[in-house]
Amino acid sequence: LSKSITWEAAAENATEVKTSRALLLCEEENLAAELNLKLSNVQRKLWINPFKFQQPEDLTQFNTKMIISYLKPKNLIVTATARAHLENLCRQAIEQGEKAETVFNEQNKIIEHGITDAALLMKNKKNLALSWLYVSLKQLLYRDRNLFQTLPEKTA
Repeated sequence: LSKSITWEAAAENATEVKTSRALLLCEEENLAAELNLKLSNVQRKLWINPFKFQQPEDLTQFNTKMIISYLKPKNLIVTATARAHLENLCRQAIEQGEKAETVFNEQNKIIEHGITDAALLMKNKKNLALSWLYVSLKQLLYRDRNLFQTLPEKTA
């Protein structure tokens, strides 16, 4: 959008616009048709009503093979209101992207802490099992020692 041609400039100097393609971004079809007729040196022209894009996610519709070929510097001819609308959507998309990245990073930290906590729990579980085994074997040893001490000696 920063290198786009204003609608007024294109209408006044239509014969000077000499690109192979032009993407006309305006809200009124009749206005686009008028400019389409004036742009005699432009081989391919495509009109899009930018106000059909209401949400930032709608901007992904520009990511089609047909439209991408028009998205080059100086190929965009845009009205002031259309430009403001698209810039607003782009700004919203950038903000949503930044928020999504922040949430993603926070979730990664939570996952990392979860993995660390799980590893600590596994270590504690193993230590607890070893401790229980040690205490149980110690109790069996004392019991068996007491049993051997209380057994009557056999005389041969």
